[in-house]
Amino acid sequence: MTHSRISTMKRIVLTLLMSVISIAAVAQMQPDSTFYIISYWEPGENCMYEYYKSEYEIHDGDTTEVTFSRNLQEFKVLSATESSYQLSVDYLDEYSSDPKNNILNQMIIDANGDNRLVFSTDQHGAYLSVDNKDELTAMFVGLVDPMLQYMFEEELKNGGEEAKETMEYTRNMLLELFSNPDYVEEMMVDDLRKLLYFHGTAMKIGETYSGDVQVSSFFPGVDAPVEAHVEIYVDPELSDSYSAVCRSVKMVSSEKLTESVLMFFKNALDSQGMSEKEAAEALVPLIAELSKIKYSMEEYLSVEVHLASGWPKAVYYDRYVVAESEEKSVVKVNSCEYKIVNHQPLD
Repeated sequence: MTHSRISTMKRIVLTLLMSVISIAAVAQMQPDSTFYIISYWEPGENCMYEYYKSEYEIHDGDTTEVTFSRNLQEFKVLSATESSYQLSVDYLDEYSSDPKNNILNQMIIDANGDNRLVFSTDQHGAYLSVDNKDELTAMFVGLVDPMLQYMFEEELKNGGEEAKETMEYTRNMLLELFSNPDYVEEMMVDDLRKLLYFHGTAMKIGETYSGDVQVSSFFPGVDAPVEAHVEIYVDPELSDSYSAVCRSVKMVSSEKLTESVLMFFKNALDSQGMSEKEAAEALVPLIAELSKIKYSMEEYLSVEVHLASGWPKAVYYDRYVVAESEEKSVVKVNSCEYKIVNHQPLD
């Protein structure tokens, strides 16, 4: 994944990408009410966050059971140069409302010795890349078989051929996904990017910056990005010389989401060995059904950044994917929060 793709959001802001060197010694809120979201981190510094994530669906107004997970994330600054930072994040005290996820999390720790991500940012603190991507990729590939043995344990005891076929199909799909280092990176840093989403930007109070960007597909195995419209701004009522509350609103049209859904099912049919002609024929009734459904996606992100240090103080994120027809409606909701619980700057 290229740096230009990772930083797509920043290219829509005309006043971005200014030199940090020329302003490093001045406050991040300028007299003209422009906020510079810049990191001032030192090697050895660390910051602890409490993280919470939830998922649920709303079917015709009725909410399904909520699944949630939480953990502590300890960020450490490993090194700093004039052009970049390297940090690590350790995932501690992980808990999920789904018992299977707790066991899978323990498998990761048992296989890896810890649950650590090492990544780099530019001099502003904007995310660049995962530095231990190869190790993580190998770890996830090695976990596929023990994970499936656990997940299909009951079905395999019954000796059903259908369970074996389903397990083999799932195995092939997971091996294909986890063998792709870029997929592993996307999976590992999806929420991390939210934390650092505004780093490297300059925004003036009263201004809204907007444009079209490419976002990752919502379906596993779909490489093609989806075009979204995004608007970002600084909240004038909640921002001051101490911290800036930065907000982003992102929307994907029904047409773009439908294309992504079709790509997901096309890839699924291809993985079953269907020819291009057979897959096209199988998609005909699906296309007819999708024409009756209206899709939409709305994504809301709010990040409060401590201006003197560049550490985010809090993150709130909600994404709503809506599917509506004349007969019913389904809303899939994904939310996450980061809250700073401890920051240990260097003396």
